[in-house]
Amino acid sequence: MKKSILDPDHRQELLDRVAKLQAGNQAHWGSMRIEEMLAHAREVAVAVLKSPKPEKKANFKQLLGKYYFFYFRKEFPKMVKGPKRFDMKGKVSQEKFLEEKHGLIDTLQAFGNISHQLQGFHPFFGPLNHREWGILVWKHTDHHLRQFGV
Repeated sequence: MKKSILDPDHRQELLDRVAKLQAGNQAHWGSMRIEEMLAHAREVAVAVLKSPKPEKKANFKQLLGKYYFFYFRKEFPKMVKGPKRFDMKGKVSQEKFLEEKHGLIDTLQAFGNISHQLQGFHPFFGPLNHREWGILVWKHTDHHLRQFGV
């Protein structure tokens, strides 16, 4: 079974790792500071929680990418650029570490209380269902936690 933010044990694993983060932790790759990473991961997760029903269907390239990512790729690839609205570089001060850390924890915990099916359109994969969003959020959060060594 793929790890998913929707599974209580898998979610707790991420929460335990977030708890280990400390102000000043340095990234093993990329250019985000820890506060920026926390804000980025939180913003992405919030967007998934609020995403509307997709109105478009996936094209062939999206279907191939989705199939590869969800069935063969174990980890999120390093240095992938996401949508600019989730770019937190230079937008979060170092003094916001605890605020951003607690914000991410609260957002990840919210996945345990959702009463609706996750759905929405991903810019690379096209429309994703509830199960796929759960896996994607887990992989994305795991990716950034590994980036900072936890």
